[in-house]
Amino acid sequence: GIMQTPRGAGGNLRVDTGFLRASLLATTGNALPSTVDQPDGVGSFSYDSGQINLTIAGAEITQPLTFVYTASYARPREYGSRGQSGDRWVALAAQRWVQTVNQVCAEAQSFSSSRNVAIVMLAMAARLVSVARAWAGAP
Repeated sequence: GIMQTPRGAGGNLRVDTGFLRASLLATTGNALPSTVDQPDGVGSFSYDSGQINLTIAGAEITQPLTFVYTASYARPREYGSRGQSGDRWVALAAQRWVQTVNQVCAEAQSFSSSRNVAIVMLAMAARLVSVARAWAGAP
């Protein structure tokens, strides 16, 4: 996904041990998950999109989705700290959100001339869910 793309692959997310990347969670509630410190003695972490997929799949259409990096150093890495500038990988991905949604809407509109409106709306909703998954790095 846009936000989860490492620097080595053209994104803006630094990946050393993978802990920051693996700390991404999704929520539909008002309370954000607690931050966590990287465990000592663990050399590498892999990202598992299962929690994000389940949250998106279980969300009602009226519920906002929030994606949160829970690594304790996520905020300083995003915004900068102690004289280091921030990487802004989340902000850069967020800037592309409107463009991504507009692209999906244009695709849905291209179907509307030949299909039932309800089918188009379902297709558009399914596409937006897939865009949200891709944006957050979930397959």
